[in-house]
Amino acid sequence: MITIRFVTPVPAGLYSEDLKPKAPPILFDRRPSGEIILPGRWWQYMFEKLSESDDVPPDVRRTAAIMARSVDVSDGLLPADTDTIEFEAPDDDGDLVLHEALPPGTVVRIRLLPQLKTRRRNR
Repeated sequence: MITIRFVTPVPAGLYSEDLKPKAPPILFDRRPSGEIILPGRWWQYMFEKLSESDDVPPDVRRTAAIMARSVDVSDGLLPADTDTIEFEAPDDDGDLVLHEALPPGTVVRIRLLPQLKTRRRNR
C-alpha cells in the first residue's frame, strides 16, 4: 500500500471509466454511494508521465517507469463527503475547461499489486 499526499490540485480525468470523453464541467466518477473513484489506470498513466518528465530526478523517473510497467494499481476511493474544488485545466485540445479537483493536501491510499504474467512451459 502507498499513501500519497497531493501538493497541487488534482483535476478529475477527462475520460469516464469506460474511456469515453466527458463533457465539461469535468467531474470525478463516483460509486452509487457517492465515493469518489480515482481509477487505477489513471495512476499507471501518472507513473508513465512522471517517468518521461525532465523535471524530476533520474532515480524518480526510473522508479516511476518500473511502477508503470510492473504493477497493477487498485482504484483509489475517497469518502463521499471529500471536499473538492473547481479548477480550470486544459482538455485534449489545450482549451481551459472547468474541472472538479482534489485540493492540495488531499491524502489517498492505493494498493499496488505485481502484474501477473502468463508463462508458457516447454514440455
